Amino acid sequence: MYDYLEQVPFFVYVIESPSAEDFFNNRSEGEMLRKTLSLHDLNCVLKTTTDRKNFINALEVDVFNEIERHSNMQLIIHISAHGYKGGLCLTSKETIGWTEIAKILEPINVKMNGTLLLCLSACDSSSACTMGQGTNEPFISMVANKSKPSWSETATAYSCFYHLFSKGHRARDVVEIMCKASDNEHFVFATLEEIKFVERLSKKK
Repeated sequence: MYDYLEQVPFFVYVIESPSAEDFFNNRSEGEMLRKTLSLHDLNCVLKTTTDRKNFINALEVDVFNEIERHSNMQLIIHISAHGYKGGLCLTSKETIGWTEIAKILEPINVKMNGTLLLCLSACDSSSACTMGQGTNEPFISMVANKSKPSWSETATAYSCFYHLFSKGHRARDVVEIMCKASDNEHFVFATLEEIKFVERLSKKK
């Protein structure tokens, strides 16, 4: 399994669940990404979801329609929401845990032949590594953050990521540049293989 996708065309499926404050301030990471990706002639699908029902629908139904529409492209799922160690908190204040999200992502990863790259824009999103433990295979690799990045840090980091990734740079290398560009050293990259390796080591202790 590779820790990056080798110079293949991709589209980004963005699911955003902004806070009430974000709505009030007309602040949208998803819209920023859509415009940024458009400048680079990259395909982006943006879905704004405010509750569990629509969040799940975006991942269980709509994303498969987009996969068919972009049948010659690799899929990257980008989720922007408020996070906590156990999962995500949506606009409605409803929560959805990593265990549930992993189960929802697995059929998508199967559809993509085990090559799904997951990007998370949320506080404490590195805790999503738990999704790759056990027999779960919800993605091939993921980009996340170990801290609570500001809106501007996240926006800068992911604009940098998609720009360089589209040029064929390895995701792992790009994440290091993300940290420097955003002045936030807590962005991380992990493959499913690495997550399972760490899990096996922890069980041996």
